Amino acid sequence: MFTPPARQDSGSGNTPGLISMVVDEALHEGFGPAKHTTYRLTTTLKKTSTTSTCRKRFSHFIALRAAMVEAKPGLVIPPLPEKSVMNRFESDFVEDRRLMLEVFLNRVVNHPVAVLLPALAQFLGWKEDICTIINAEMGSFVLPRPQARRPHPTRASAREPAPPTHNREPYDALLSDTMGL
Repeated sequence: MFTPPARQDSGSGNTPGLISMVVDEALHEGFGPAKHTTYRLTTTLKKTSTTSTCRKRFSHFIALRAAMVEAKPGLVIPPLPEKSVMNRFESDFVEDRRLMLEVFLNRVVNHPVAVLLPALAQFLGWKEDICTIINAEMGSFVLPRPQARRPHPTRASAREPAPPTHNREPYDALLSDTMGL
C-alpha cells in the first residue's frame, strides 16, 4: 500500500503552503467498458480559506500533465501513478491512487512556476478570484539567473599551451616489447 510523504506546512513554492489540495470521495461512474473512477478535488487557499471543488478522472490527470510538460518543457513535473487495467475498481487500488494523486497535486500547486500555468487553473476549475490571489502571491516569483562560470583558479587558461604530461617513450617501448610490435 502506498504511504504518502509526511505532510508539511510549507510547500516548495515561493509562498510556502499557500494552497492545499485534498483528493477524496472516489466514485465509480458509468457501465461496462465506459466505467471509470472519479475523484473530488478540493483546492483551499490557506490565507483566505477560499475553496474550489471539481471532479476528475485519472485520464484527465494524464492530459493535465501532458499539457504542463508541453507548456514548460524544462519544468520538472512530478510523475503520476501507473495506469492500470486490472483491479482498478478494488478499494485498495482506488485508495492508493487517490493518495498518489493528492501528493501529485500538492506538489504541483506549491511549485512556483507550475501553479501559474493556465492548464492547471482550467483543470482545477479555478475562478478569477482564486487566480488573482495566486498570481499576486506567487506571480512575483522569478527564477534565479545562472551565475557566470569563473575559471578555476588552479587551472591554466585555455589560451596558454598545455604543460607536457610525461615522457611516454618508456611506456611505448614496453608496450611494443610485450605485444610483439
